[in-house]
Amino acid sequence: MISDHYPDDLRWSLLDSVTAKSLFYKSPIQSHQPFEYGLINYAPKSKILKLDTLHPFKLVLEFDRQFDLNDISINGWPMESLKDKLNIEVTLENYDSLENSYPNLSLIIPKIEIVEQIVTENRIEFIIQPLSASLKQIGIYMDSGWPSMIYDVEF
Repeated sequence: MISDHYPDDLRWSLLDSVTAKSLFYKSPIQSHQPFEYGLINYAPKSKILKLDTLHPFKLVLEFDRQFDLNDISINGWPMESLKDKLNIEVTLENYDSLENSYPNLSLIIPKIEIVEQIVTENRIEFIIQPLSASLKQIGIYMDSGWPSMIYDVEF
């Protein structure tokens, strides 16, 4: 609970030590789920990533047990389709003609590319290339519909 709820009164955390409030709000951890998966270390530690589209960056997740790589996914946000990029309004009247002109109109355009995954025992390094300066967040999902970790992106 302490991973996503900071107590108003530290006594009620029922812990010997509690992360400082300023560090709590700078963490990308959004829920208890990473700890249920056995997450013991991650990098970068800061919620804010300063990136550029020319250079990839490294994201590291380390667990206290074996993990299934298929349970971890990483996405860039906001999601965007060709329809959004071209600023096309789709209506019932123009849908068929648009689908003929743009067969990939609704496909999502990725904001990031995972260039490489390096797995060693209980540790994984993702080398991630930002593809768009409109990228605002990077979400890490651990077998869930909600992100377990969120990094805010600045260019």
